[in-house]
Amino acid sequence: TTTTTTTTTTTTTTTTTETNSTTITGSPPPPPPSLVTTSSGRSRNTVQQLAYYVSQYDPEFILKLALYVRDELNVRSTANYLLALAANIKACQQFIGDYY
Repeated sequence: TTTTTTTTTTTTTTTTTETNSTTITGSPPPPPPSLVTTSSGRSRNTVQQLAYYVSQYDPEFILKLALYVRDELNVRSTANYLLALAANIKACQQFIGDYY
C-alpha cells in the first residue's frame, strides 16, 4: 500500500497602494454672467461654471473634451459650445490651435 500526502501552502500578499491626491482649495473666479434664463440655460450655466473651474487647473482639458464630444459622441452643438467657451477663457486660448 502506498500513501501520498499533499501539502498545500497558501501565500497571501498584501499590496498597499498609496495615491497622491491633490486637494483643490480656493475657488476660481466667477464666470461672466449668462444671458440665458430657460431650463436649458441652467444646464449651460452649469457647464460654463464647470469649464471655468476646470480651466484653472487644466485649461487644455476643455479642448480635449470638446474634441472627444465631437469625434466620438458626434454631438456637434456641445462641441461647438465648449470651443466657444474655451475661446473666451484666456488660459485655454493657447491650446485652440492644437485641437481646432
